[in-house]
Amino acid sequence: MDERRSKPRLSVNLDAFCDGDAGKHSARITDLSEDGCYLDSVGEVTTGEIVCFRVLLPDDDWLWKVKLDTTDIDSASACGLSI
Repeated sequence: MDERRSKPRLSVNLDAFCDGDAGKHSARITDLSEDGCYLDSVGEVTTGEIVCFRVLLPDDDWLWKVKLDTTDIDSASACGLSI
């Protein structure tokens, strides 16, 4: 598989919650870059769905309600979003 990322990604382990058509699910950000991240969740996401997620930052503060239109993501499945 060809690498399409233009910015380096960092391995992280940040707790998150994902809220979409399938309901609210716990999630985790497992890698992060200037251009995107990988959001890992058991919740199912369909292409074109608007998903909201919030992330627990290392200082125990929450990054609230990031809205994501899944038509713009690299891939979607029941286990993760490559954003």
